[in-house]
Amino acid sequence: MKEDIQEKFIKCLEINQISKNDGLFILAVSGGMDSMALLHLMTELGFQLLIAHCNFGLRAEAEMDENFVRQAAQSKNIPFVSKKFETQTWASEQRVSIQMAARELRYSWFSELMEEHQAAWLVTAHHMDDSVETIILGLVKNLDFKILNSIPQRRDNILRPLINCSKSEIHKYLTENNFTWREDLSNQNLLYQRNFIRLDVLPRLEELNPSFPEHLIQIEKMYHEQFEFINRKMREISNICLKYEKNAYVLNYMDIKDPLDRPLFLQWLGEILNFNYYERESLCLLPNLESGKKINAAGWEVFNDRKRLLFISTAENHFESNILLKCFGIGNYSFRGMNISIEFSSRPEGVFPEPDDHGFYANPENLTWPLVIRIWQNGDKMKPLGMSKNKKISDILIDSKVPLPDKKEAFVVLSGTKIVYLKGFRVADEVKIKPETRHWYKFSWKNL
Repeated sequence: MKEDIQEKFIKCLEINQISKNDGLFILAVSGGMDSMALLHLMTELGFQLLIAHCNFGLRAEAEMDENFVRQAAQSKNIPFVSKKFETQTWASEQRVSIQMAARELRYSWFSELMEEHQAAWLVTAHHMDDSVETIILGLVKNLDFKILNSIPQRRDNILRPLINCSKSEIHKYLTENNFTWREDLSNQNLLYQRNFIRLDVLPRLEELNPSFPEHLIQIEKMYHEQFEFINRKMREISNICLKYEKNAYVLNYMDIKDPLDRPLFLQWLGEILNFNYYERESLCLLPNLESGKKINAAGWEVFNDRKRLLFISTAENHFESNILLKCFGIGNYSFRGMNISIEFSSRPEGVFPEPDDHGFYANPENLTWPLVIRIWQNGDKMKPLGMSKNKKISDILIDSKVPLPDKKEAFVVLSGTKIVYLKGFRVADEVKIKPETRHWYKFSWKNL
């Protein structure tokens, strides 16, 4: 029997172990169909909410939308906050599209609210149709491993409990319960790419197969399961064949035993280094060229050195900067008289280790490779384990009474743009080991 929207909503909460006892939930509500459905679903279950409304000042009806959401909040006795943005001005200054400006402004403000109110979760009303549009846009625009990236149900402390619900299911829920919402007429403007896909492309595809959106989501899930398998295999190859020597990463290409794995590994490595599709194709051809040939791609010079490939950064001051090392996966790395070991293994049930000067453990779900190890900088922040908001690295070092000479040499580990570990002191809450965590990465440090 097909699940209805309430059942899918509750299932999402159960899968992600979300409880109304977690604390405050900041709910992004525009007044449109999706966010109003989410508001009603969450109030039915008694969550502690703060409604946050963004007024981008882009339409004549913007003030009416804000008033509508404010009144909905008042009718349910829920605290309400709103912010008006100079969206067009900001977009012009930053030279980005209106849509990109609105997204940046929105999430920047939400982040401030999360920290100010020490909220547990930010909840948004993205749904399945949004995911399908994202995948189609990726297929049309990109030529990389991320072409089938949909919108995740959960990322860090952002939750999207309607992501498995279709727009039609949301509409049915609202109309059956006589709930009201606001219509954004700009959603009918075909000049916007997403609107063109939603109003023109998708209906045509659904004429061929009414279940196309669900099928595309399933394909995306299967793709990511297979890609994760490939990803693990490529990291194992990286451990054996990719080493850091002096100022270059050295790939012993012929040490990759299976010839079929060689071009696949180069594609994978090129993706990690942000090579575009054509640069990755050139990288795959490089081992077949004569020794001494090179390519330039994404801030790297790659040389064919007698079947070894040398990756040398051409970014200004790259090796003179405070970046000490990049780790591309499991294996052993050496720098500054230390050996770093990265292992992937099953977690013994009930074990919740604490970080110390010899290393830390991390949840694989929230790590982005390569990991960057660098000296900390002024302004660096992290969310330490067990805390609900960020704390400055400088404050952590002061609280730990670290002597000034040692403070200058303290280093951090970054996953993407987030600091996940301050060596010897703190691990980030984002990579914590949870009761349901079945595997972990173990990071060990040892003096040589």
